[in-house]
Formats: sequence, structure tokens, C-alpha cells
Amino acid sequence: MFQQGMVGLESVQTIMKEENSFNKIPSLPAKESKDLFATGLEVRNLHYHYSGQEQATLENIQFRILPGQTIGILGRIGSGKTTLVNCLNRYLAVEDQQIWIGGRDINSLSNSDLRRSIRTVTQDPFLFSDTVTNNISFGKQEDEAGVIDLEQLLYECALDEEVQRFPLQEKTMVGEKGIMLSGGQKQRISLARAMLTPCDLLILDNVLSAVDAETESFLLKQILRKQHAQSLLIVSHRAKSMEKADWILILEDGKIVDQGTHAELLERPGYYQETWMLQNEMAN
Repeated sequence: MFQQGMVGLESVQTIMKEENSFNKIPSLPAKESKDLFATGLEVRNLHYHYSGQEQATLENIQFRILPGQTIGILGRIGSGKTTLVNCLNRYLAVEDQQIWIGGRDINSLSNSDLRRSIRTVTQDPFLFSDTVTNNISFGKQEDEAGVIDLEQLLYECALDEEVQRFPLQEKTMVGEKGIMLSGGQKQRISLARAMLTPCDLLILDNVLSAVDAETESFLLKQILRKQHAQSLLIVSHRAKSMEKADWILILEDGKIVDQGTHAELLERPGYYQETWMLQNEMAN
């Protein structure tokens, strides 16, 4: 055990010593950071290759998200949706001049400015062996303004009744990686964490996949009120999640193959129309 521990410690030290150029970028002045999303986010001819792969995972991706807009991205599993999300929030490093926020190249922004502006909720949330409250408030700065009341937040994430049934309510320990919770409960706690403080762009990467249709409808209604973010990017393989979006992009094999409003895409034959009809038939 000691030998295994020393090998693990060496691995951790290697990671901690790894140089990260973004850590050296100074943060913007408070006024500029606050207004960073004034003109929204723009993706210009984005290409992305994973190391060792010949074929690009994303090719010639172009779109904009303006302040106040809700954009939907629909596509099959493996179409490149999560890769695109990870490029937008810089979990994956992209080439310069492909993603812009408020007229600034995403690679020119510090980690703190980028994380304050863009918040992501993934379909595979990570929870700590801690209480419900501490998992939601994880990462919140002590002086951060605009924090939402926890009781109200639990209601908006459809967790209030379930948390009341826990042995110690919001003080209940959820276990390592949330082992004591269902998949839907873990996703909603992760959603509550992202909604605790306001941001400019909230990205939801298939986060409603583990909840039933009624809960999904309630959550989308709360999210679309935009009390927690100026703009929304909803990524899903469920067409129902796209219905209230201002503009919808159809992603297939790493390319945008169609786009338009919900009404426009329903009128013309294609993946959106087929998916909408099929999923509504299955629901009925």
C-alpha cells in the first residue's frame, strides 16, 4: 500500500507541476470582466482534431450566441456535441481566433474570467463525499454577489421534496461521487451548483437525460426564465428540449448540417423533423 501510495503521489506531483499558460494571463479589470459578454459569443470556422486521429471531430463550425438568446444543439450520440461544448468552455484547447467572447479571443482570457462568464453542467456530474449543501455551494467565492437562496434553488431544480425526505435534509451526506443518489438527483444537484450564482452563458450538456418527461418540462421552464444566466446553450439528443430555443443547430459527424427555428425545422424533412415525430410517438 505504501509503494502504491508513493507512485500515486508522484503522479499527482507531475500533474501539479505541469505548466498551464492560461494561469499566467492576468484577470480583466472588474468593469471589463462584468461586461465581457456584452456582444455575446461567436464561433468562427472552428476545427478540432483529437490527438492521434486523422479525421476532424469538428469541422467548419460557425454560429453566434447573443445576450438573451437561447440556442439549441441537437445531434445523435457521437455527433460531436460534447467536444463542441468542451471547446467553448476551454476544457479542450483550440487554435487562436476560432472562439470569441465579447470581441476577445477565448485564448486571451484568464481562467477566472472565463469561468465567471461561462458555466457548464455536464451529463456526468462529479459530486463529493459531502452534504447536499456543500456540494451545491462548492466553488462559490465568499464575496460573490447574487447568490440565490438555497431553498428557492432546490425548488427550481425540482429537488425540494426529495431533499426533505433525506435523513438530514440538505445536511445529508451524498457519498463519494454521489453514490447515495439516483442519476437524476446527481444531475439536478450539479445543475443547482451552476445556478447558485449568475453567469453570462449557461451550457447544459444533456443534463436532463436521467429525469422523466414531467420533471424535464418543469426544469426547462425554470431554466428558460433566465434568472441565472443571460444566455443559454442547450445541448441534447432530445428534440423536446429544443422547442423553446430561439435558434437550433443540427450537428452530424462534427458538422452543422441544418439550422433554424423550431417551426422552420419541423416544416422541412430532415433529422429534426424525424426525431421530433419519433420521440413524440414514443412518449405517447
